[in-house]
Amino acid sequence: MLSEARTSAGSIYEPTNWSSKSIADLERDEKIRELGDLVLKLSEEVNKLESIIGGMGVIMEASSIRFSVVDMDDKPLGETKDLLVEFYQRHRGESIYPDDVACELGLDLKVTMQAVKELIQEGRIEEVT
Repeated sequence: MLSEARTSAGSIYEPTNWSSKSIADLERDEKIRELGDLVLKLSEEVNKLESIIGGMGVIMEASSIRFSVVDMDDKPLGETKDLLVEFYQRHRGESIYPDDVACELGLDLKVTMQAVKELIQEGRIEEVT
């Protein structure tokens, strides 16, 4: 049952027979509704992200770019030079960049670049332009 309370702004109605449990239930229900709204928004965002990621996959499949994880092997410069000479001999006539060789053989790029530079200076491999 509602009782009328008078204020300077006029009259308002306030509940007089609601138990504290009813108020707690209403507050809980409101929180549940708020959480439901958040779940809906998050679900929409997840769908958007899935769409974006799916689109990226299509782009990557159509692209010539390929990624892979390579375990780097810290070989000394002399050993790296020997591996490079063998590799370039097996691929004679092909134009192969040093970074591709480093990736293929799992060598450190900095050491590979230094080894290629020295091998060219020594005349053991030649640079193709």
